[in-house]
Amino acid sequence: MSIIKLGRDNFERFSVIARPRRTFSSSSAGVTGSVPVFARSSRIEKDIEKPVFTDAAFSSDDPESIRLAAVGITGSTNVLGQLTNYLSSVNSLSRSSSRDKKVESLRFEPPFTLNSDFLRKSNIRQVLFPYYRVRNSFAHWAFTNYQCLNFFTASQVPTGSVIMYDNGVVSGSRGPYTPDEGFSLECYLNPRYQNDSVTQPYKPGTIYHLSSTFALSLCSGSSKDVNGRADKFRVMLQLSASSEVRPDAAVVGNYTFFSDDNSLSLNNWHHVVTRWSPDYDNGTGSFVIDGVERGYFEIPSRSIAPVFSGPTGPQDQDVLCVGNFYDGKNISGSLMASLIDPSLSSLPSHSFDFPLRAEAHEFRIWDKYLNDNLVASYRSMGVGSAPPNNLLFYLPVLFTKESPTRQVLLTPFQTSLQSTVDAHNVSMSFGVGGHEVNVENFTREFIRGRYPVLLNLTGSEITWTVTDFEEANTLLYATGSFVKRNLTVLPCDNGLTRPDYTILAPNGTEPHPPETSTLSKYVNDFNNLNLSLVNLNNLLPASALYPGLIASDAGIPSNISQELEGAGPDNLQSGSEGGSVLSIYQRQRDNSSNSVVFFDTSNLFYGGRIHPTSLELIDTSMTGSEGKVKMTLRDNGIGGIYRADALTPHATWAGVGTVLYDEGLSIIKSPLIHLFGKDQFEISMRGERQVHVMEIAVPCPAGQINSSSNPTFMPLTASDDPDERSVGPVIITGINLHDDNLNVVARVSLAQPIVKRSEDRYLFRIKMDW
Repeated sequence: MSIIKLGRDNFERFSVIARPRRTFSSSSAGVTGSVPVFARSSRIEKDIEKPVFTDAAFSSDDPESIRLAAVGITGSTNVLGQLTNYLSSVNSLSRSSSRDKKVESLRFEPPFTLNSDFLRKSNIRQVLFPYYRVRNSFAHWAFTNYQCLNFFTASQVPTGSVIMYDNGVVSGSRGPYTPDEGFSLECYLNPRYQNDSVTQPYKPGTIYHLSSTFALSLCSGSSKDVNGRADKFRVMLQLSASSEVRPDAAVVGNYTFFSDDNSLSLNNWHHVVTRWSPDYDNGTGSFVIDGVERGYFEIPSRSIAPVFSGPTGPQDQDVLCVGNFYDGKNISGSLMASLIDPSLSSLPSHSFDFPLRAEAHEFRIWDKYLNDNLVASYRSMGVGSAPPNNLLFYLPVLFTKESPTRQVLLTPFQTSLQSTVDAHNVSMSFGVGGHEVNVENFTREFIRGRYPVLLNLTGSEITWTVTDFEEANTLLYATGSFVKRNLTVLPCDNGLTRPDYTILAPNGTEPHPPETSTLSKYVNDFNNLNLSLVNLNNLLPASALYPGLIASDAGIPSNISQELEGAGPDNLQSGSEGGSVLSIYQRQRDNSSNSVVFFDTSNLFYGGRIHPTSLELIDTSMTGSEGKVKMTLRDNGIGGIYRADALTPHATWAGVGTVLYDEGLSIIKSPLIHLFGKDQFEISMRGERQVHVMEIAVPCPAGQINSSSNPTFMPLTASDDPDERSVGPVIITGINLHDDNLNVVARVSLAQPIVKRSEDRYLFRIKMDW
């Protein structure tokens, strides 16, 4: 045996970054992906904190047994029975419960009362966000102002929903959205949905419809997927009298035209322009999809609009429909009002039976032919703060602080005539914990400044009595039109374009807009103007709090309101936003948005931190959508979470949430998807786990380590070769590592012994990791 001193050069230390992939799924079918706290938990280890058995033969508390055993006197030399009983008792003990502990990815929402989840929200917003904000620009209590309209169908939602803009005659002229001679119909379109059954034909869905003028619809192509459902699409244009014909009955050639077959793909964003002018190539029009002409048509006319009919204007262009086809007689001057309230006038038979099944944004109607240069320009950007004169209609689906005065739900049981200034219904959120998206704040038409009528896209008051305070969303989502309303505006994942946010500030900007400004919502947490953000702080004024009221479950004093714990018609709020009896706000005294979702993932899942760009959150069936609306969220590598469902490039800059990689926290802040993951969710990620390695080079030089202190050692030849002259080799079976005091601090055993002659030399590389 030899002792060899090791110096600095014999040691090398380094770290290896491992990136383990983890997946966690939560659904009604059960939970998968849980991580045990003790990764190598023993199945035979027992819990001995509270012994449940004794045996006198093995008891250390019996003095007589101890004395007799000390002198070798025992009652019997056969202890098999006692030993068997002892081992049986040990085996009957339960396994240590602490060894069965597992951790799961936790989803939680801000609560209605003061509890640990409320404190966690406050800590994230007020402590962690400011700490990480210096290197994470998404660590503001805000979301990116980038949305699209989602049109989908399901068995429990109305197919007759439509977004209608008033095209009524102004000063005896044509309707403001009626093109005179040339026109261009433009939008970004994603055919997101297929038929449920292969036996059903794909039903056309209308994008735009202005009766007696034009109708643009999405139709299926000839391509099918492996399941026999359409996976390619095309668009159909109906003009003049043909636009009054149902899309499924339109005949090609009678002012009805199709783009090329299979010119649009499933779940792909496409820039679609349908253009025509009587002065271009003898009245030739074309379909331009993604900058490429995909079909032509000719119109032997100077105009597609109805003939002007005197001082009252055209009599059948009262309503511009987005997302559905109006099948019925368009009566003069009263169609909009009659559709809202049929009792106002005699409304002929009609239906909205061709709902669009797609997502879309950047809706534009031009009173001119867009040439190729203009198509390319508007394909990648918005129209700016000064829209061109020929732009008749512009719906970018941007949030605006303004909205029309209407009946707004304060609770599921009461409405109030008011307007809204936030992305979601603040009164109901802070009153009874209900969630409603203010669709009106996202659907302003920017050329005329008009807001639509949302037919079959509203909720209704509930007139029956319920007793559970936390059932607000259950009650609201029992109405199909309310479900569709809350899923009509979604975060946009189209990375092929980017809005020009200057249209939100046509009168100029101010660096720190006051609360009274129309720009006050477009700020970050420092109140610095950022038109691409929608801030979620200061949703309610301090005046909405009752002086002296403590933030507890005690509720509102009896002289102000009845007990709010029963969510029935008798405990209603009153007034408008900021003036209501907002029970949740009274308890928490926090006026930042509660329409957020948190995902807390323990570092047992991933190690030291979540690896940037690896996080993915999936909700395969958004609440109320019956599995039709799926949502996938990913992180962009710099702390932002964006939507990522389309097969085309994603808008990685459009943040719907924030991920704190070192903390394992994901925060979904967009109120448009507040119920993300409520019914089920899946999280997958890669971690970053550092494995520290120390490599020790142990030399075994020639002329040393040629003897052994083992008493059984005998000099032998190294082999059976008759010519072998090396005598006295040693067999190395292990290596001991000593400290300066020659204490053994580590021991290495070789898997296979090594025979060493005196002239042999070896170098052992020992690696230890932790």
